[in-house]
Amino acid sequence: LEYLEELHVYDNELTGHVPTALGLLAELRDLYMDTNVFTGPIPSDLGLLENLENLGLFRNNLGQSIPTELGSAKELRSMHIFENYLTGPIPSQIGQLTKLEGLLLNDNLLTGTIPTQLGKLKKLENFTVDGNQLMGKMPDEVCKRMERDQLAYLSADCHVVQCDCCTDCAGGGYVSADDIIDLIVTQEISPMAAFDDSSSPQNKAIAYLVNFELDFAYDAMDTNSTGALKLIEAYALVTFYYSTGGEAFFDVDTEETKDINTNGAWENENGWLVNPDVCYKQPNGVGWYGVKCNTRGNVEGLVVFGNKLSGSIPQEINAYALPYLEMIDFSQNEIMGKIPGELGEFYDLSDIDLSANQLTGKIPPELGLLQYLETLILRENKLTGSIPQTIGDLMSLETFAISSNTLRGKIPKMLGTLKNLTKIDLSDNDFTGELPTEIGDILYLEEFYMNDLTLGGSSLPTEIGLLENLRIFSAVHSEIGGQLPEELGDLDMLETLHLDENTLKGALPTSVATLSSMVTMTMSKNELSNCLPTQLAKMTSLRILELDGNRFSCSIPIEFGSLTNLKKLYLHDNELVGEVPVELSELKQLQELTLYENDLVGEVPYDLCALTDEVSGNLFTFKTDCDGKHVVVALTNVSISQQEMLH
Repeated sequence: LEYLEELHVYDNELTGHVPTALGLLAELRDLYMDTNVFTGPIPSDLGLLENLENLGLFRNNLGQSIPTELGSAKELRSMHIFENYLTGPIPSQIGQLTKLEGLLLNDNLLTGTIPTQLGKLKKLENFTVDGNQLMGKMPDEVCKRMERDQLAYLSADCHVVQCDCCTDCAGGGYVSADDIIDLIVTQEISPMAAFDDSSSPQNKAIAYLVNFELDFAYDAMDTNSTGALKLIEAYALVTFYYSTGGEAFFDVDTEETKDINTNGAWENENGWLVNPDVCYKQPNGVGWYGVKCNTRGNVEGLVVFGNKLSGSIPQEINAYALPYLEMIDFSQNEIMGKIPGELGEFYDLSDIDLSANQLTGKIPPELGLLQYLETLILRENKLTGSIPQTIGDLMSLETFAISSNTLRGKIPKMLGTLKNLTKIDLSDNDFTGELPTEIGDILYLEEFYMNDLTLGGSSLPTEIGLLENLRIFSAVHSEIGGQLPEELGDLDMLETLHLDENTLKGALPTSVATLSSMVTMTMSKNELSNCLPTQLAKMTSLRILELDGNRFSCSIPIEFGSLTNLKKLYLHDNELVGEVPVELSELKQLQELTLYENDLVGEVPYDLCALTDEVSGNLFTFKTDCDGKHVVVALTNVSISQQEMLH
């Protein structure tokens, strides 16, 4: 057998000692003798096997200490010797096995502390030492590997081995309702009054937790422990579940989640209540739906958008219960009530999206404490009051969207202090006054929406021209008056400009013609006047140009024929005169053209009408005046259906 490479005798009823002669099999790579009834020691001669890669001696009755000589088997990748009666310390020499990926030592009688040398095992992925008589703490060197996501699974008896980085802490048991309530109240997660009503979400959460033998019960009553945090996280999320319309319960006897009333339950509650470890994943990979966990096994995200949540957000969603929370997304539900001020207590929170609910009350000023907040989306609710001044303290904020509420007051100057903002949406609120000049200080701003406001005829500040990164500016139906500032021409990145339905007056600044990136420009239903600037022909990227409903006079510039990418041109309801220029027939991409309700004369050029051809043209909407006083349309190549559309 000197050339033997694999020896598999596992899962039999073999007895006696493991033969020392196995150390003579120099070519042996795999040795599997697990799940038998072997007794005695692990032969030290196994350390002579220079080619040994996998050693499986688990689930036997082996005793005595782990031979230090195993540290010489440098090719070992897995050492699985759990569920025996091995004693003594873990040999530091195991730290020499630099190719080791799996070291399973659990459920023995090992004593002492865990050697720091094990931190040198850079390929180690799975390490278990629970179910022994070890003490002390998990070496920092090992925990650092866990923090770097190099170690996938680490278990220990955390009630005797301090292990803040363990993915699993052994030592389960039941915890009483009184003990859980005492922990919850002491840690300021819930007030004692929350438990007065036996049907409260808080009491339902307690009733759920006491039914389980908790894997983390070993230290759940130690307020600074991993077990206590897991218990509190579970309590907070189950309270959230029952506070927002969840009506299921977990049947411990059948191990199934059952709905009391499927009409009131969440739409998707996969994984919820199946295991009180909220970061636990079932064998099929399914965990608590919408719960995102970090590598330490703590909650960092709660994402349950569009899930038919109702009720209100409980105060238990706070920094004491979920200290590692970074993301909240409860959007597109039917949540009512106020936004809890407790949300401002989170240290790492970077994203809040509560949009499209039925939230009422004011924006909590406490949100200004969230120094790492990047996204705050509160649109489509029923919020009232003004924007808190504390929002100006959110120096990391990039997206601020509060549209479609009933917020009032002036647009605050402090928005100008939010230097990292890239998107603002203030639309559809009751804001009054004027746009503050400080808005020009938000140099990274890319999108700015302020539609449907009541700005009382105030003009756009010239400082808007300082927003050198602005791509989209939309201020439709917001009572903006006065003349457009020439500084609009400084917005070199601007692609979309919507200023429809305001009271803008005067000439259209020729400076806008320098905006070479502009794709869409709409200024319908204002009081703009004078001639259409011929310089607009330089805006060759334009696809949509809507200037209808103004007081533009003079003729249509022949230079508009250079706008060859144009798909929509609305010039109706103005005071334009003269003939329709034949140069418009160069607009081969044109799909919609409206010229009616002007003072145009003459005939529509034949080549322009040809653009309505069903086969060769793209122009499917062409509206102009056809009576004797105004333009007469040449219909040579126009179908009957198109003729009807022209009138």
